[in-house]
Amino acid sequence: MLYNTRCGVNRFAAFSIRQEGAVMYKENQRLKVFRAVLIGMLVGLVLCSIMIVVLSLVLVKTGQMPTNAVFVALQAISAVSAFLGSYISVRICKSRGLMVGLLTALAMFAVIFMVGLSMSVEPVSMLSLTKLIAMLCAGAIGGVVSVNKKQRVKKY
Repeated sequence: MLYNTRCGVNRFAAFSIRQEGAVMYKENQRLKVFRAVLIGMLVGLVLCSIMIVVLSLVLVKTGQMPTNAVFVALQAISAVSAFLGSYISVRICKSRGLMVGLLTALAMFAVIFMVGLSMSVEPVSMLSLTKLIAMLCAGAIGGVVSVNKKQRVKKY
């Protein structure tokens, strides 16, 4: 029963080859998603730092700005950078927009949160929770928008 009488092939060997191929495909997909999330996170963090530098230059030039407005601006900057980072990561991955967008935004939040904890002596506040929610929502939207974007048709 191990061999097929018509073609003389071991059925179990063919099944194990298919299983190994499926495992390799799954590992390649995971690696592709990880690479896309990593690149999107790095691009998003660079864009976030550039926008924060621009905000600080504006604050220096204008003089004073209310503290609440600064916090709102920082929340908006983190959400916009999560959107852009997720958009780029899903454009690299080309599938799973919601999942990759959320993972990218979560990774960006983790880095921003850890840097904030290392620099600050204040305990964790509600602003961290609102920043997490804003970044996850923006990352999910960025991923969905990116995966649903039509590819350009190249004309030769």
